[in-house]
Amino acid sequence: MKTETVDEEQPPEENQRRTIFYVRKPLSRAAKKRLKYVGIFLLALIILGFLLVFVGFPLIFMNSIALQRILIFTNWNLPSKSSYFEKHELLAGLRNFYVSVHDLNSEKIISLGVWHLLPYIYEEEIITEPQFDFESALKSNFRNVLLYFHGTGEDRSSSFGKYKKFREAFHVITFDYRSYADSAKAELSEDAVVNDCLQLYEWLLTKTNASIFFWGHSLGTALATRTAAIIRSKNITQPIGLVLEAPFTKMSEELYVHPYGKIFAWLPYFKATVIEPLQKNGFIFDTSKHILSVNVPIMILSAEDDNVVPYTFGRELYEIAKNNRTGVKTTFYYQFAYNLGYNHNFMYQNYFFPYFINYFHYICVTLSTNTTDPFLAKNRHNTMGKSKKCLKGTCIYLFALLLLLFLLVFVIIPVVFMLSVEIQRNIIFPVWSTENANFSDIESFHLKGVRNFYVTVDDKENVTLGAWQILPSKLLSNVVDNHYYNYEDILANKNYSILLYLHGNGGVRSVPLELYAILRKYFQVIAIDYRGYGDSTKAELTEENIVRDIVNFYIWLRGKTQARIFFWGHSLGTGVSTHTISNLKVQNHVPSGLVLETPFSSVPDVMEEHFFVKFLSWLPWYRQTMLDPVVKNGFGFESTKYVVDVDCPIMILHAKDDTIVSYQSATKLYETAVKNRNFTTQGNVTFHLFDESRGYDHMLIYLAPELPTYISEFIDECIKFEQTLNQTQV
Repeated sequence: MKTETVDEEQPPEENQRRTIFYVRKPLSRAAKKRLKYVGIFLLALIILGFLLVFVGFPLIFMNSIALQRILIFTNWNLPSKSSYFEKHELLAGLRNFYVSVHDLNSEKIISLGVWHLLPYIYEEEIITEPQFDFESALKSNFRNVLLYFHGTGEDRSSSFGKYKKFREAFHVITFDYRSYADSAKAELSEDAVVNDCLQLYEWLLTKTNASIFFWGHSLGTALATRTAAIIRSKNITQPIGLVLEAPFTKMSEELYVHPYGKIFAWLPYFKATVIEPLQKNGFIFDTSKHILSVNVPIMILSAEDDNVVPYTFGRELYEIAKNNRTGVKTTFYYQFAYNLGYNHNFMYQNYFFPYFINYFHYICVTLSTNTTDPFLAKNRHNTMGKSKKCLKGTCIYLFALLLLLFLLVFVIIPVVFMLSVEIQRNIIFPVWSTENANFSDIESFHLKGVRNFYVTVDDKENVTLGAWQILPSKLLSNVVDNHYYNYEDILANKNYSILLYLHGNGGVRSVPLELYAILRKYFQVIAIDYRGYGDSTKAELTEENIVRDIVNFYIWLRGKTQARIFFWGHSLGTGVSTHTISNLKVQNHVPSGLVLETPFSSVPDVMEEHFFVKFLSWLPWYRQTMLDPVVKNGFGFESTKYVVDVDCPIMILHAKDDTIVSYQSATKLYETAVKNRNFTTQGNVTFHLFDESRGYDHMLIYLAPELPTYISEFIDECIKFEQTLNQTQV
């Protein structure tokens, strides 16, 4: 029989954990009632707000012309004092004045604020003549005139950045509509404003003998287009070109996509309460209709990221103007990419903006029937008569140029590359781009425990390689002076493993200093420069020559020490080290381990990944002219061929974001080694691939925090493999 005993409750000890339970008291009836009223009040407030915004406002808007006018002509936040616009006259080449026009429906005279900005070509005269005659300059036909129609929330001072671009080629006349800025206050409507614009244009015709361009922005595109259409119907001198920057098709369509319009566009009564009242009261702004009556060249500019007027409106207007107009159909359309960030107001910042203006200017003047440009007026008929001949000559010239370019890129360059061993050599071994330093001056590199020395590796050619011996970190405390230390004893000491470091094709032994700081924790490092690099002997660079030099250097080094020797190759150095170890095998020399940092399978494989070589890869003679000559002339570094002869463990390090040697090339080398080597007798192959998010690319793998662990584990693996192999052989 099992008996349970229950201990009496003991008082908690001083350090014993206590658990406290909080018990929520139920709400009182009065509190629940108050909470209910608060909920009802908030719900009523939300419903009231909804009704006010989504019912009340549309109804008020439907019945209030004043509110409709405020929505279309957003002029309430603009400077209104004349002094504000007059003070800008201090700027060189700017004149502020006012032009009187007659009101459409009354005898009232309305004064419009106007600026005249001179072309920059007059800049020197303005400085030397304090009382410069603006009217005479405008009257002449020396430079054409651009009449600027601004957007709805702007005034004539809002577009200085744009005016700077215009003034390279034009007189700029920019003005404010009625009730905008310091123009006279009068009733705003589409008809009234267009009538003002028409009268201003007629006034301008009396003030200049030059040709006139129209440039409209946003709402100004609708005003400029309708004004141009009316001018044609009145049979008076037309402007010679029309530019529409950020245009819309018609106001009713714009309101559906405008940031403020979208708030209400989902309402089933949006059309009845917003769109139709605007149309009824004359706020139509139908550019898609009026553009059909414009008989001059048109240029349309739109930005894909425009969140006020979508670029699709500009494209639609372009199709209408190009396909449906009578008379002149010349139409240009430029669409600025989303990532440029021009939005609604900053297309003028584009680098090619002046080019667009000047080219369009030239087309307009050439096609114009009323231009007063003296040269073009005199030679118009000859120019148009010779246009076909000129076009034919231009086409022949362009064809010849393209043919020459084709031959140069796709025939001459590959053939020259195929025939020129020196060009191949300079691409594979860009010695000309490497650092030229005094490698004996160790202190200039801020290093301690390093000696500079030289080893003759080819008596026949008298080739000497420059090298550094970098002591292990544990010995640095014993080093007082770099020049006075028994480096030979350390080199001979078998307790200090040696790492033979072979750099890439664009480096020298002084480049990877940060990596040396890590490597010397585990090895004494011997870093050498190939022939032709650094202060090594300048001699013919080929794969066979370099490998023979390194083989001889290794044999010299082996004669100096019985310590373990590891190889570490970076980039081109991986090809050198793999081939070197393969050749050493024939002479019964086997290193303890091989590290391949950013390796490749072969030079031709790396070349095939280069954008220029890819550009040529479709050519039938591509392989014969670009890839085969590299191997034939001794620059192939086919590591996949030699890695199978490496009889020691291998560690491969590569970064996914390597822009010089793709990680796929390293993967190919790894897979070749895994499939064709015997792990038992030749050692294991380890592959560490670093994610692209780290940004190591081709040169920064030493930044990997796990690299020291990888090195330490690899050394242990190599020692274990060596011991196992020795036991097997015994």
